[in-house]
Amino acid sequence: MNATVVLNHIKSLKFPKNEYIVGSGAAMAVRGIRKTRDIDMVVSPILFETCKHNDWKIKTFPNGVECLHKDVFELFVSVKHGDYNPSFEYLVQQSDEIDGILFLKLTEVLKFKQAYGLEKDLRDIELIQQHLSSIQK
Repeated sequence: MNATVVLNHIKSLKFPKNEYIVGSGAAMAVRGIRKTRDIDMVVSPILFETCKHNDWKIKTFPNGVECLHKDVFELFVSVKHGDYNPSFEYLVQQSDEIDGILFLKLTEVLKFKQAYGLEKDLRDIELIQQHLSSIQK
C-alpha cells in the first residue's frame, strides 16, 4: 500500500481522533519511504476494548503480545519491548499529523524498530536513517 491507500484505509475506520496513532510500516509508507502490507496502530485502552467487542479478532504473537486484527489492520494497546515502554500519551506527543491522522514521528519509529531488532526492522532502520539524513541536508 502506498500513502494514498494507507490514508484511505485509516479514514474508513472512522476512529475518534487522538484515540490512535499509526506506526511502523504505515508511518513509513505515508512519508513515501516504502510501501506497506499492513497498518499497525497503537490505540487507547478504551478504543481497544470497543473494537474487541465489534468484529475484531484477537491475535497473539509468539512473544505473548496480543493485538486485535481485522483486514489490513492490527491494533495494539502497547508497543512495550525490552527497555522501550512508551505510554500512549507519550506516543501521541511523538506524532505528526498528516491529513488529519496521527503518525509516529520517524525518530520514534526508529526507536521502536531498534528495540524490536527483527530482520525486517533492520532493513527499515537503514531506510529511515537514509530518509532522515536526506531531509536534514
